[in-house]
Amino acid sequence: MSKTDHRPEMQTPQRPLQRIDRVCDAFETQCLNGEKPSIDDFIREVPPQEQSQLFYELLRLDFEYACKRGNTPDREFYLARYPDHQDAIDKVFFNSGELSRIQDQRRSSGTSSTEIEETLNFSASGDTFHLTEPVQSQTASIEGYEIIDEIARGGMGIVYKARQIDANRVVALKMILSGTLAGESEVARFKIEAESAASLNHPGIVPIYDVGESQGMHYFSMGFIDGPSLKGYQKNHSPGPKRAAEIVKAVADAISHAHSKGIIHRDLKPANILIDEDGNPRVTDFGLSKILEGQTDLTGTGQLLGTPAYMSPEQAAGQTSKVGPLSDVYSLGAMLYELVSGRTPFESESIIGMLEQVCSKNPDSLRSLSPTADTDIESICMKCLEKEPAHRYQSAAALADDLGRYLDGSPIIARRTPRTQKLIRWCRRKPLIAGLAACSLVTFLIFGSTTAYFAVSSSANNSIAIVEREKNDTNFAIAQNAVDQMVDQARLLEDIPRTETQRKEFLVNATDFYEGFLEQRPDDPELQHQAAVLHRSMGDIFRLLGEVDPAHQAYDQSIKLLRQLVMSQPDDVRHKEQLRESHLWLSVLLKPVEVESAIGAIDRAFNIQNALSKSAPGQTNNQYGLARVLYNRGLLLSERGDVESAEKDYQRAERGFKNVLLDLDAAKQRECRLYLSHTLNNFGMLLKMTQRCEEAKVKVQNAIELLADISESRKERRELAIYFNNLSNIYASTGEVDEAITINQESIDLLERLVQDYPRYPDLKNSLANALNSHGSLAGRGGQLPKAAEFFGKAEVVFQQLLDDYPGNVIYSNRLGNSKYNHAVVSYMQATHDAAITQLNEALTLHRYAFDSNPNNVEFAGNLRNDYSLLVKSQLAIGQLSEMQRTIDQCLDTFPDDAAIRVQAAKWLASGIKMLRGQDDKNSSASNRLVEKFGQQAVSLLDSAREQEHMPSIFDGDEVAVAFEPLADRSDFQQLIAELRSESQP
Repeated sequence: MSKTDHRPEMQTPQRPLQRIDRVCDAFETQCLNGEKPSIDDFIREVPPQEQSQLFYELLRLDFEYACKRGNTPDREFYLARYPDHQDAIDKVFFNSGELSRIQDQRRSSGTSSTEIEETLNFSASGDTFHLTEPVQSQTASIEGYEIIDEIARGGMGIVYKARQIDANRVVALKMILSGTLAGESEVARFKIEAESAASLNHPGIVPIYDVGESQGMHYFSMGFIDGPSLKGYQKNHSPGPKRAAEIVKAVADAISHAHSKGIIHRDLKPANILIDEDGNPRVTDFGLSKILEGQTDLTGTGQLLGTPAYMSPEQAAGQTSKVGPLSDVYSLGAMLYELVSGRTPFESESIIGMLEQVCSKNPDSLRSLSPTADTDIESICMKCLEKEPAHRYQSAAALADDLGRYLDGSPIIARRTPRTQKLIRWCRRKPLIAGLAACSLVTFLIFGSTTAYFAVSSSANNSIAIVEREKNDTNFAIAQNAVDQMVDQARLLEDIPRTETQRKEFLVNATDFYEGFLEQRPDDPELQHQAAVLHRSMGDIFRLLGEVDPAHQAYDQSIKLLRQLVMSQPDDVRHKEQLRESHLWLSVLLKPVEVESAIGAIDRAFNIQNALSKSAPGQTNNQYGLARVLYNRGLLLSERGDVESAEKDYQRAERGFKNVLLDLDAAKQRECRLYLSHTLNNFGMLLKMTQRCEEAKVKVQNAIELLADISESRKERRELAIYFNNLSNIYASTGEVDEAITINQESIDLLERLVQDYPRYPDLKNSLANALNSHGSLAGRGGQLPKAAEFFGKAEVVFQQLLDDYPGNVIYSNRLGNSKYNHAVVSYMQATHDAAITQLNEALTLHRYAFDSNPNNVEFAGNLRNDYSLLVKSQLAIGQLSEMQRTIDQCLDTFPDDAAIRVQAAKWLASGIKMLRGQDDKNSSASNRLVEKFGQQAVSLLDSAREQEHMPSIFDGDEVAVAFEPLADRSDFQQLIAELRSESQP
């Protein structure tokens, strides 16, 4: 907001991420300018509760730029200076272990989804759920080019200075920022930029030399301009009106050439203008360009494109259909205004405030800001900045011509805005004052009847009300459009690594604004609907971040709003469909935490969809929706162990997907095929669980055949590999180990190719590690212990890489523990017990971390039990009885209320007694004391276990189990046996 404008403005409250970003931007700006800023000077610019996160971000920047300057950061220096931030320091230095990788480029981020997959442990098998995780960055490497240095990053691309080897010339090499991660729309937009710029041949436009793809990374090379951008130029120069006119005229000439080829730039700003060594401006970055004829617009309806400070009102309002060559003319005017005055036409601390000004406020007089500005340059600027495109220069060429006249000292075409037009605009901006003025005019001009006076007055008041209402509606629409952009930004980040936090911040902000809109318009059902959908989107992100409580709250709020809408507008099926989705995703959240609550949520989703289906029984969307709900309910019922009900849901879901498959459009057909393949796969795993392995083979094989026809994308190819792995496990369960190994190898081959094609995707590495783990299990079953150890070792390497990249990830921690446990099984079977103990202690640390995060997770608990059991056996095998005692105590402390663990611990202690009695010094006092200690503890454990309802029997038929024979000579054990037998008598 300008200093001369005191009207109230919508302000966006700055949130933690915004504040931290602002400070980091300022810190990085100093780094880019060659300065060496101190963290101490920036850390206090945020509240104390945000300083830890800010310190981490600033340290990452400080570390990176130190590397770029050729310095090796000193960890001890940071520890001494910032002792309260040791965790952040360790994390930065740990994650940045490969300094060359940091020097090349900063890590980027991504999203996740929930999948079903089976992991076959060597000792046991079981179905496990896992979350795919965001991906890591990779160093740029393009065949035919030698990377020299990073130049810049933009919203979509990264630009390197490079040498084109064949042509032996220095070029600017631009690639999609997300590299091999790029989605189809991102690649399409990138190609449009390359094709657009390549079709242009003008000295004011940076030329394109080469367009291509290397190792899945899309790139193009262009002329290297050894000079600053116009933005950088402005920092060191204060161009007067004449120099500003020269620069903008040259840019306008270049843009006129682009327009003549049917290309609009749509993102003209100082950062996209490079100043060459001769001082001439060169236009670059056609990343948002649009082909005027024959090119589909890649943006969605209402999507805002460009940079707010330089975008035209039609862009700010999200009216993409109205964006044309005259939008570029507006941007040229905004740059001219800034070059002359030193500031952009509008300024605001919030995006919404900026957009509202662009759409409804006139810029301050150029001459009021710059003493060197004259009337003509001001007139040219203001004509470019007209709100209505029809009032601007009608082409970039016309603007260039008028700037030429200005430079020549000839009369310009631009004229000041007529007083009448100014009055009309002023009335629109100040309707209340204008109305009062209108009443005064009427008073002066009354010569007719009183009736006539009141007629005019009434008309004026009505006009005022209409103008005010239109203005409010326009401002509201602008604000709502800006909020929609936050949501769009969150969606665009879904396929970018490590951006869950940013996505969450966007959605939190957007939801807060929608809540504010609802307070202004509480009876607006469309706003309520949008707010409900946003709450669910927030729930999805919190769920992927593992934040269960906030996710639950977000889903609950979504459900609350949608229920109100269903009650007030029962005929609008959209509300019911969204309510179904919110209940469905709530069930996904609750599944690993509380299965019964999850089933309650999916049942509510089923009831909603069932009612929709009954109201329109033949409607394809309803059949499809019902099949999706049934599939998800089948997963939950299977998790609960209700095999019969789960099978029925899978059968109905399978029929439902097959019935609607051919009635859907192409995009929906592909999605439906995926759901059907998921259903067949999981149905097959359910059949395997019930020992119906031949039927299970058919189901999973059908899933493979169905997906093989469409397995083109990364996700489809990955899931095909998972199905092969699952089919392999089914064959293994029937004893067909050789066939299982062959099928498993197909899974590994698929996944290794995928990891090679998409090296930054952790979900692919995760699946590969699982397949390697399964291969090791199969080799172990076949007696090939060295091969088993080899594959378990390979799985460990991959899981360790994932855990290094994502410290604290529970799923990766658990699965790395599985691989180490399996490796320990091989070591134990090979009688290398020391190695087994080392591997088991590492597995215990990893599995305990997972267990502590969710003690109710059956898999996590089972893994810990297996670790303790094998560790005790390994310690017993080499006579480490004191260590065995400590392991038993740890196990009992971990599962204090588990009767089975108490009985098992008693067996372990009895085994220890047996070993002691078999030793040469079995009659030594130390040995006897240990025998007595083990005996007392074993009997005490059995006695406490019998007080619990589900105590495992210590009898084998009528006799005491062999494992307890070492206790047989103890009187307390004999008394316990007598009491147990007495209690069992009728």
